[in-house]
Amino acid sequence: MIQPQLYWLCITFLAFDVVIVMICVAVACLIGIAVCCCLPCILAILYVVTDQEGATKEEIDLLTKYKFHRIDEYEKDNGENQQSSRGILTKCDEELHTEHVLPLEDAECSICLSAYDDGTELRELPCHHHFHCACIDKWLQINATCPLCKFNILKTRRAPVEV
Repeated sequence: MIQPQLYWLCITFLAFDVVIVMICVAVACLIGIAVCCCLPCILAILYVVTDQEGATKEEIDLLTKYKFHRIDEYEKDNGENQQSSRGILTKCDEELHTEHVLPLEDAECSICLSAYDDGTELRELPCHHHFHCACIDKWLQINATCPLCKFNILKTRRAPVEV
C-alpha cells in the first residue's frame, strides 16, 4: 500500500521540479534579453553623464605648435636606390629653434590618416602625440583627450620637479 503513495509523491516532486526549472529558464532568458536590449541604452546614458567635456580655444592654443619639414634620403639596398623619408619638427613662434626628428612611420596624422606635407603645422599634446592642427583642434573641442592614448589634456597637473 505504501508503494502507490510513494509513486504519486515522486511524480508530484518531479512535476514540481519541472515547473521550477521552466520558471528558472524563463527568468534567465528574460534577464539575457534585458541585458542585450538595455545595456546599450545604459552605456549611452552613462557616457553622456560622465565627464566628457571639450577644451576651450584658449586651452587648445596653449599646446605646442610645430612646423613639419620633410627630409628625403636615398639609401642603397641590394644595389638599388630607395627613398626613405623622415621629418623634422620645428617649434613655431619661438626665438630659439627647438627641433626633433620624426621617423617616417610617425609622419602621418592618426585622425585623418594622411601623411604630413612639407610645411604643415602640427600640434603636439602633452603625451607627445602629434596631429594636424585642424584635425586635433576639432577633436579637442569635442573631447579633451588624446585620440590615441586617452590622456586628458585638461588634467595635466604635473608634480614640481625637485632639483
